[in-house]
Amino acid sequence: MSKLANFLEKEGKIKYWPKKMLMKKEVLLYLSQKFSYGILYTEKEVNEIIVAWHTFGDYFLLRRGMIEYGFLSRTRDGSKYWRDEYQSNYSIRKIILDNYDVNKILGISQLNNGIGSNSFYILSDKGEFIFKDIENNYMNTPENEEIILNKLKHDGIPVPEIYKLRNGESIIIEDDKKYHMQTFINGKIYIRNTAPVWLLLESAEFLGKIQSSLKDLSQLPIGISQDFYNKFKVDVVITNHMNTLKIAVDNEDLEIAKAIEEKIDLIKRHREIEIDFSKITCSNTHGDYSINQIISGKDEINAVIDFTSACVHPVGWEVIRSYSLADVKCIDGYFDEDNLKKYVESFLKFGKLNDYDIEIMPVLYLYQNLICNYFHQYYYSNLRNKNLLLDNAMFTLKQCKYLSENTI
Repeated sequence: MSKLANFLEKEGKIKYWPKKMLMKKEVLLYLSQKFSYGILYTEKEVNEIIVAWHTFGDYFLLRRGMIEYGFLSRTRDGSKYWRDEYQSNYSIRKIILDNYDVNKILGISQLNNGIGSNSFYILSDKGEFIFKDIENNYMNTPENEEIILNKLKHDGIPVPEIYKLRNGESIIIEDDKKYHMQTFINGKIYIRNTAPVWLLLESAEFLGKIQSSLKDLSQLPIGISQDFYNKFKVDVVITNHMNTLKIAVDNEDLEIAKAIEEKIDLIKRHREIEIDFSKITCSNTHGDYSINQIISGKDEINAVIDFTSACVHPVGWEVIRSYSLADVKCIDGYFDEDNLKKYVESFLKFGKLNDYDIEIMPVLYLYQNLICNYFHQYYYSNLRNKNLLLDNAMFTLKQCKYLSENTI
């Protein structure tokens, strides 16, 4: 680093281009570390980062150099760039080459925007794909996904296509893990609570369209139901959270420990919540519908992705949940009554809700968030992006506090 320092300003910007090949490589490696793994960058975004980290005015030289040395990869048309992880993902490469009609993998990037599973962007001689290491839990049923995608595509809803194995199957099962690969769809995935108005309302319509399309399928696995709530008795839920609290204390995670204590108090406060499931409209649905599962163009939805956890859920639950994860006004756990009403109205153009669904949806969402131990998921996750699980746990606590004070 001492030799590299000769080429850097005090602020860490590259001040001139070395003459020796070895130092050129060191400078390019240093610059490549300003890019994050797991993000697909546009050429404009790459140029902006390079400009921010050098002062001699030749971003093209530096961009080309990082690509030539393999520190950055890009598609042939230059539409996507990423910090390559080709060598570190040998096992993923082997699984793909052994099972799919792919002769050569040109680049791999493990994506950072998923929660609960590992997803990889794959550039190959056969095209661009998303390869997914599917989380092994009872809510994920990838065996149903091909049928679901075919039905949605038939009904005009844009979705990716399953890329089948050489043997014609859709799923790889290896070492008690499941994998599948789907076509990559270009577009932008907005992060939580950043949806522009057009996307907020159009996403509500799409949820209604999805449920309308899937109603003709045989019933999918049951998600949230009376049995779900019977399983999670309040005392059991409190014990689960107390066990996680001990982990937080033992790790000296004081902020997390305080959050878990607040959540336990809310669980105790609302232990008498009553929900009449006989009055609730349930439907085949996406199962995890949110802004993270929507690929957007400039002013339209390009596709809805990830139907791995498609199941039968209360319709009102998926409506209020998807709204709360999309609306800019909900960023601190707040629910905007006017925007939620507009979201519901957009959904009802194609979907169905009864009066009780609308009345009970905030209570249903509150109770579901209270009984689910998202902090436990964070502590026991082995995913690289496990901090997203912690962020989700903290965010749902904010939602619970707001709903507790303003709904019940």
